[in-house]
Amino acid sequence: MKYFYVITVEIPELGTSTANEVIEMHPDWARHEIYRHALNRCVQQMLDSAPYRPDRITPITKFWSLEPDSIMDRA
Repeated sequence: MKYFYVITVEIPELGTSTANEVIEMHPDWARHEIYRHALNRCVQQMLDSAPYRPDRITPITKFWSLEPDSIMDRA
């Protein structure tokens, strides 16, 4: 089943960034694993565009949502 997530993260000294993605869920995956994936993706996105890399990277999650991608029941 496909899920859509949105995550907004702030890193002090760098600012705030939002990432989103539709991801195919493996039946064995847990919600926290998708959260970790989303957090890592968002932080990496920030670091890739940052003018410098801070000594300490402490991401603060401002928003996190994970929902089924389909808005209609297909059953």
